Amino acid sequence: MPSENVPAQTRPAETIPVETANDAPAGVQRRTVVTGLAVGGGALLLSQVARAQTATPAPAAVKITPLSKLTKDFATAEFMFGDTAALLVRLSGPPTDKARALEVKVGGKPVYLSAFTRVCTHLGCKPALPDAKTHLQVCPCHGSAYSADGTVVRGPAKLSLGLLKLEVRGSDVWAVALAPAPAPAS
Repeated sequence: MPSENVPAQTRPAETIPVETANDAPAGVQRRTVVTGLAVGGGALLLSQVARAQTATPAPAAVKITPLSKLTKDFATAEFMFGDTAALLVRLSGPPTDKARALEVKVGGKPVYLSAFTRVCTHLGCKPALPDAKTHLQVCPCHGSAYSADGTVVRGPAKLSLGLLKLEVRGSDVWAVALAPAPAPAS
């Protein structure tokens, strides 16, 4: 009975010669792998150098507002630090993490100022402005909440908002630099 008339399910499997990677000489394989790694590694290194050379420089210092406009606790001033939305808040007292505020004397009394980026550390959404009663800033995307000084108080975000270093120059408040990245909340 010729195999052409046998249904495909009952036909014996045909053996087709296939050259596998193991059939090639070992030196070719190693050479190919080493060459690929060298080329790929070199391209990666060049891309990193190019990125470092074209990286956006740190934003210049930004004048936010006159200190005299921050007359009440939880007064805020929105501003841009480079191309990032940011917020300055006059706190009601020193924050738990004193590094998150600048203490200045106004009329002989301490005033605490905090500034941070308005970019949620979970997925990059923009948290709402502080609530008038709770002073929490809640991210509309997934519900992360931050205190008035930008400290994360409820997840899913694990990091506080990016802190900005402040200075008072004359009678004005300035944002001068992005502070080092915050440590994850425990």
